[in-house]
Amino acid sequence: MTEINGSSAREINKADHAIDRKIWWNYFDHIIRDESDFFKHLNYIHQNPIKHGVSKEFDYKFSSYHSWLEKKGKEYLDQAFEQYPIVDFVSQMDEF
Repeated sequence: MTEINGSSAREINKADHAIDRKIWWNYFDHIIRDESDFFKHLNYIHQNPIKHGVSKEFDYKFSSYHSWLEKKGKEYLDQAFEQYPIVDFVSQMDEF
């Protein structure tokens, strides 16, 4: 990951004419341990664009939300959001 992040950051900075701008940070790998862990991460990924103001709803074009919606339906996703609440993974990393 270090090599991929380093080379892609250099290319992005080169394209933007930016010098030593930090592109990637807070990368942590994680093995999904069970169903609860899977859905907590899935919910986090789907709601992260909303949290950061990139999107107001689940309309972020790069989100898999619509794919899940098509396959499983809104009731399934709403239940997953309720049953497996979103976790702030960044603040949890402070505990380590």
